[in-house]
Amino acid sequence: FAELHPESELAKANIVPQYILVGDQSAGKTSILCRLAGLPLGFTANGTGTRRPFEYTLIREESCINPKIEVDSKPVTEDCLLEEMTRKNGTSGFRNQAVSVKIEWKDIATSMIIVDMPGMKDGE
Repeated sequence: FAELHPESELAKANIVPQYILVGDQSAGKTSILCRLAGLPLGFTANGTGTRRPFEYTLIREESCINPKIEVDSKPVTEDCLLEEMTRKNGTSGFRNQAVSVKIEWKDIATSMIIVDMPGMKDGE
C-alpha cells in the first residue's frame, strides 16, 4: 500500500489494517468480504467454495468512479471479475499459492488487506 500511495496518511503512518478470514466451510467468510468491497469477489457455496487463499488489497480511491481491478497484476473488468476469480479458484482440490486481487474504488469504506482462506471441515 505504501508503495502505491506514498502520499497517503496510512502509508506515512504504516498502518493499513490487515485481516485473515478463517473459519468453517460455509460460515460466510467470503460473503463478509463481498460486502466490504461492494463487489461479487468470491465463491459462496454449500460445502467447499474457496479452494485457495485470496489476498485482497482494497484501496479507497476517491478518483476511481468505477472499480479498478487487478488479479495477479493483470487488469480485469468488473464484468469479467467473477469469471476470472472462478478460473483462478479451480473446481477441485486445494492449492497453497495465493491469488492477489487489488481493487481501487471510491466505494471502498477504508483501505485494508484481507486474506480469504479456504474453509475448514469438521475435525480439521
